[in-house]
Amino acid sequence: MDITLDIVIEKCQKYLENIPTIVVGSGASVPYGLPTMAQLGEEIKTSLHSKYEGDIGWQSFLTHLENTGNLEVALHKTTVSEEIVNDIITITWQFILSCDHVVFERVYKSNYMLQLSRIFDKLLQSHPRRINVITANYDRLIEYAADAIRVNIDLGFSGNYIKHFTGLESHVCPKTVNLCKVHGSLDWYKRVRDNQLVSVTSRDVDTNELFPVIVTPGFKKYQETHMEPYRTLIMEADKYIKDASSFLCIGYGFNDEHLQPKLIEQIQILNKPIVIVTHTLSEKGTEILQNSQKFIVFEYLDVNRTKISSDFGEVIVNGNVWELGEFINIWLGE
Repeated sequence: MDITLDIVIEKCQKYLENIPTIVVGSGASVPYGLPTMAQLGEEIKTSLHSKYEGDIGWQSFLTHLENTGNLEVALHKTTVSEEIVNDIITITWQFILSCDHVVFERVYKSNYMLQLSRIFDKLLQSHPRRINVITANYDRLIEYAADAIRVNIDLGFSGNYIKHFTGLESHVCPKTVNLCKVHGSLDWYKRVRDNQLVSVTSRDVDTNELFPVIVTPGFKKYQETHMEPYRTLIMEADKYIKDASSFLCIGYGFNDEHLQPKLIEQIQILNKPIVIVTHTLSEKGTEILQNSQKFIVFEYLDVNRTKISSDFGEVIVNGNVWELGEFINIWLGE
């Protein structure tokens, strides 16, 4: 049969008719000004080169970065000192934090709408009024999106970023976004004096007292995620994936070895539907979907067209339906 956009929409709505587990990748944050991996690599190089230009490990890292253009590959192939690793974590945290704060100011100073707010608002109208979300992003756009529509968000900590006074004992909200941040968050820290995990929302943090809890790309990622809080978070993410009826992946590149095994099992062996909205599907993602039976991918083709690939065929449509806002318009009929 001929595939049309109407057929795709109908199938998409069927695949996501029960509340999906949402997997959010870095591609969901980049449109709001958060850095790409390439920009992050350039920031690390610019900030640290004068300090470490005589270090052999640093020179090896730069060589791999220039040859591959891939920060994660460069860090994975290079052995650098603990001091360099810590400096990379700090630079990564500072750079992403500055971009994150720009988004935060736009949200709370105006009626600026994050597209995830629209998804949360719609899905939380249905029973059980809970959404499970998994991300490896450090930024807090998901939290801001939940706060903006006044729904509860559970990260294992108490408190939010944007609060509205509703009276004492009236703050219990039946609508909740369960958010599992498997690689940490911009406002998570290990307290140096006792190694205690804390969450501090202030931008002005003394990193001599509080060290950022984020897993940076590279070989260290696999060492760090065997420790807390990452071990618990990955186990929780596995549970979200196992309990899901379907998956909505937004800007997710299928390059995370912690999430992929369980996700692949669910979509390939148990045939759970997956809908992917992304600029460009990675080679790994394409490979995974070749052995999946229920999938739809909305992907950039050119400035005016979107390629939609699915288990029932492929179609090219006019418009930027791969962009999250446009996808929401057709999926939710808004």
